[in-house]
Amino acid sequence: MTTSTGIPVTDSGAATGLPTAGATRHAGATIPVGVEWGIGAEQSLAKAMASCTVPLPARMTNGRAIASVISALERTVDASGWQQSPWLAGQLVIVFGPDDRARVADFDLTYSPTEGLIVTGLEEHQ
Repeated sequence: MTTSTGIPVTDSGAATGLPTAGATRHAGATIPVGVEWGIGAEQSLAKAMASCTVPLPARMTNGRAIASVISALERTVDASGWQQSPWLAGQLVIVFGPDDRARVADFDLTYSPTEGLIVTGLEEHQ
């Protein structure tokens, strides 16, 4: 699977959901994981998730980094149940904590609805 985008979601420890900020009527909605969904009555939530897609920057998708980034993203959420959805098939999820931060491979990420995805690598912290 090759991707250059991800869907940012938040993890409160109890549930995984869409970000609470945003124009979507599904802001903060809980996202089912590990079960097939996105093709029936819940298509509007699947479409809302797809509308939250953010591009991954080139430094995360270049030849040296892409394999580890995809591998890390595939391990965060069981999205296998989403693969029948025309809105979500092939999408990967970036899970942000309550502080809007995530770690993917060697990259530290911050997500802001106003600034988008902010990425720093380990080399910038040394």
